[in-house]
Amino acid sequence: MINYKTFVEGNPDSSTKVLVICGTHGNEQNAIASTLLAREELNIQMAKVRKKYRPMVTFVVGWNETGIANYEREYIDGESETPNDLNRAFTPEGTNNNSKDFLILTIKELIAKHDIIIDVHNSPLIANCVLINNDLYAERYVDFCKKADVIGLLQDVSTHTIKYYGIRNDKFALTLELDTMGITHDNKEVLSANSLFIVHIIKQAIEYTNSKKKPDVINKNKTCLPAKYNAYEVKSHAEGVIWLTNLAKLGSYVMEGQVLATIKSYDGNTLETVCAPCDGHVCTLPMTYIMPENSVLFYIQPEIDLWGLL
Repeated sequence: MINYKTFVEGNPDSSTKVLVICGTHGNEQNAIASTLLAREELNIQMAKVRKKYRPMVTFVVGWNETGIANYEREYIDGESETPNDLNRAFTPEGTNNNSKDFLILTIKELIAKHDIIIDVHNSPLIANCVLINNDLYAERYVDFCKKADVIGLLQDVSTHTIKYYGIRNDKFALTLELDTMGITHDNKEVLSANSLFIVHIIKQAIEYTNSKKKPDVINKNKTCLPAKYNAYEVKSHAEGVIWLTNLAKLGSYVMEGQVLATIKSYDGNTLETVCAPCDGHVCTLPMTYIMPENSVLFYIQPEIDLWGLL
């Protein structure tokens, strides 16, 4: 059985606080397994960043314990034994007179302490995407999906969800839908692709909300710097999720033909192997895990004082 746990990662003093929730529906256990992997991947990435620049990310895992134990969508209240869909219970006011309302109140209190809310689900019918309510808030989230280069699915759904409660309380709130229904612990490639999607959404949501706070900030991406020194451009020839090898590190020296990355489809199939076109230093890395076709992945600089450049 998956127990209800809360993990706080990153810098608790950060001005950017993200809440990631999974296990709202007990039969969507792919979402739980994928989120736990995303937590591991995010910690690996944040370890490479100075603590003061890390966001605070809180993971709430498996909070619908009775639903998970019985592999049922709904939560069963211990007193009334009435099934309750927890993602339809986020009304503005709660009665707080049973275990279900206590759980809802706990999540509401967590939402109040965070800026970005991400509720993770999975479905057999939809590929990895962001669910968007077809209402007056839709334009903002459609814009986010375009900038994050992810699928956004417009639909008419309940306004008593975790996401909508967050939106009503001035949070940037998202519902993620991962592919594959049920427990898929034996399908590591699917879980890994899903976890990278979650990490991608976390990073893109932080970038998007920060850009709205500071609209005049210029993105000082150094991708353009090596180009004027005649660096070799390495592009993708397929759209998918990029997996970097240990050689693909900023400043590392690689040899012609060595594998820098593979690009996989969203169901885990390898579409392309990306190799170094020459001997040289890796000057830039991909800025996102989801790569459209014909994207610039790397610049490889044959002869240059890399560290003087950066």
